[in-house]
Amino acid sequence: MEPRIDFQGPFSWFGGDLPCAFQAEAAQHKGVYVWTANTPHGELAYYIGDTDRSFAKRFLEHLKEYASGGYRIHEAEAFKRGEKKLLWLGFNRPVEERRAAFFEYFERMEEFIPQLRAFLHTHRLYLGPFDGDQRLRRRIEAGLARHLYDQPGIIGEFQEPGVWYQWKKDDEPPISAVVSFPCAIQGIGSSILI
Repeated sequence: MEPRIDFQGPFSWFGGDLPCAFQAEAAQHKGVYVWTANTPHGELAYYIGDTDRSFAKRFLEHLKEYASGGYRIHEAEAFKRGEKKLLWLGFNRPVEERRAAFFEYFERMEEFIPQLRAFLHTHRLYLGPFDGDQRLRRRIEAGLARHLYDQPGIIGEFQEPGVWYQWKKDDEPPISAVVSFPCAIQGIGSSILI
């Protein structure tokens, strides 16, 4: 039997036009999640993740990383158009550059915080509860990511670079997973090879 994840959403980080992800019933589960932006090209996935803790706990960790300058910040209006205009690289850089970047972020924090808020408001969050086997969940996460990275044009280019995934191992047979979303996500069908 094919593994299946039914995604719920879209949610937002803070509420407003979309319900807050932290208040969703699904937020208490573990599973796979997808962050998107609604663009003139359709809804584009930006980041795929998985968690063995609750979505609420994992998302709070993500917000702390964003607030502390750990993650990239893109200009919000460009992001909504499906373009990435990098405002802040985050701390994913060579070790010898991280200390200087840390101090630069704190020197420029007043500039970045409103830009970060605007950027986070562009995100649409989808939660896919999955209480099954951890390795299978990570294969679904990596399979979704690989499928999107391999897409030509804007779908592949919109993916967050440098994310570490646990790809299918050579000795693992390929399997199909069924994924469903409440609305169309560009480049994602109802089945993916993991």
